[in-house]
Amino acid sequence: MPSENLTARLVEGLKPGSSRLEYFDRRVPGLALRVSTVGGKSWVLLYRHHRRQRRWTIGRYPTLSLADARERAREGLRAAERGHDPAQAKQDAHDAETFEEVAARYITEYAEPRKRSWKDDRRLLRTEVLPHWRHRPVGEIR
Repeated sequence: MPSENLTARLVEGLKPGSSRLEYFDRRVPGLALRVSTVGGKSWVLLYRHHRRQRRWTIGRYPTLSLADARERAREGLRAAERGHDPAQAKQDAHDAETFEEVAARYITEYAEPRKRSWKDDRRLLRTEVLPHWRHRPVGEIR
């Protein structure tokens, strides 16, 4: 894995079709720019967690600049040193149950079998609550 001194100009000029898919940064160990065969570019961080090599996709270029990718990579490396796994945290956030899913489960598993007024509960959730809370992960609600 040869590393280069990545610059904004070099990153901008990388084109698909090259024999290399990843360009590693010399300044931040483990940070690399992946260039897909169709031209998409994304920042990844290779690190170790419990002696296993892990890959965390930080973000896409040009949405995430080189400087921002370096900062996020440093944060990820610090987290890995403290025993946290940034890639797993991203996956957990992606898999988080939304308020809408919990509300639907409440109606089918609790309200319908136990309450005569379950239709009122369903209507209230649909009209008053879900428009504002539908996509919020349950873990974020306090």
